[in-house]
Amino acid sequence: MSPAKVHFNKRNIILILFIIVLSVTTFSFAHNKTVVIPLFESASTASEISFCVKRDAEYDWPANGGVYAIDFSSGSTVWYDNGGGWDIDNNEFIAPASGVYTFNGAIHFVGIAVGDHIYALISAGGKHYYGTQKDASGKFETVHVSITVHLEAGDNAKLEGFVNASSPPASVYGNSSTYAFTNFMGAKVF
Repeated sequence: MSPAKVHFNKRNIILILFIIVLSVTTFSFAHNKTVVIPLFESASTASEISFCVKRDAEYDWPANGGVYAIDFSSGSTVWYDNGGGWDIDNNEFIAPASGVYTFNGAIHFVGIAVGDHIYALISAGGKHYYGTQKDASGKFETVHVSITVHLEAGDNAKLEGFVNASSPPASVYGNSSTYAFTNFMGAKVF
């Protein structure tokens, strides 16, 4: 039996190392004594603000060739909303406190054709951050976006997408089980 292979892309490794370095500073002294000094008041402070929402049901894309926010207002489940930042009525996260946040989103499109152009983006703090952009290679595809950004209290973040389907309407896929094909999550890092 061969060992399982784990693949990390360069961006994810850099982000993980960045977070680890910012989380603690380690000093080594003579006689192999090591002291770890947290750079923040407590590890729980940043994690008190986090959310995760997923689509449970499929819905048709509003209009071909346009950028639209993913609809989490119905046919969706909020898995958690620590800190109360998720606004289900407006499909957006509103930062309850200023700080650095990390966000991840995935959109699973169905009813598309080979060559249809699709992408995901996160609009946060008045700026737009694009993730995966590609031409579909089949009838269904998932696109992703991940960002780490500073937000002021009251700034919003939302997952958006684009599809230019050759045979509209394309659909955003949802699943009512424990799988999260289309999802949006985030947390205050510090």
